[in-house]
Amino acid sequence: MVASVPVGPTAQSASSSLNSPTREAVPFRERLTCTINQAAEAIGRSRDTIHRLIAAGRLETVRLDPASQQLVRVPSLRRLVGELLPPAPESEDVETLKVLLKNCLEVASGGEHPERMTAALQLRVLRGFLGRCGVPENLMQPLGKLLGALVDAERGAANPMLRPRHRAEGGRPPPLFHRDRHRVTAAAVIDLLIRAGATERKASGYVVRSLKAAGIDLSSSSSALMAFRDRLATGEADGAAFYRSEIARTDALAPADGANWLLTGLIAALSEKTS
Repeated sequence: MVASVPVGPTAQSASSSLNSPTREAVPFRERLTCTINQAAEAIGRSRDTIHRLIAAGRLETVRLDPASQQLVRVPSLRRLVGELLPPAPESEDVETLKVLLKNCLEVASGGEHPERMTAALQLRVLRGFLGRCGVPENLMQPLGKLLGALVDAERGAANPMLRPRHRAEGGRPPPLFHRDRHRVTAAAVIDLLIRAGATERKASGYVVRSLKAAGIDLSSSSSALMAFRDRLATGEADGAAFYRSEIARTDALAPADGANWLLTGLIAALSEKTS
């Protein structure tokens, strides 16, 4: 059985201060400042992340006097969130998008591969829509490459993006290695622990120690596992979709409970595999 998540007094104090009647007298968005813990909880990130954002100049802070604790200016926190999230589309834009997607179905109804042509047209429409919503062009580069590949296929030209993946002997695609799948689950546990209030270092160290205590070695140090988790979160590592699905499985649970549930299942699965 996995021990309780070491969120520690830091997260508890942040939670208690947020729930304090005095603090809640003013809605959070209307406050002038908040603590480091409250800023981390507000955007769902760790204290380490908040300190990095402060050091990079992306968050503004203030001290009421030289001996007081560092406070984050709430307006700068709200501006940061606004930079990270594109503006929500207007309802009229969504209705227009539906009409354009429907038109693509009608325009591409003929031809040798109508579904492929429809996919290309709809992809072009979606990229334009996302661009109007504020999504940067560099984030849509893969979509642009896929669109180009579909157009090349329609013209009869080869494109490496549509080249079939190399298949292993027997005709089946090589699966994600078991160790990698387990590392992905371990990375998801780290993510949930951070959401629960643990620092990145404590979260990754806790997962590695828990696995080693159960006689399981993923051949990854806590820092390597943390780096792997970062690549999964940005989609740079194989298994990013599985990583997201593992986290989604815990949606009905609090982050700390979800982390323990995933970690318990991971230990059980690996113990059964090695027995």
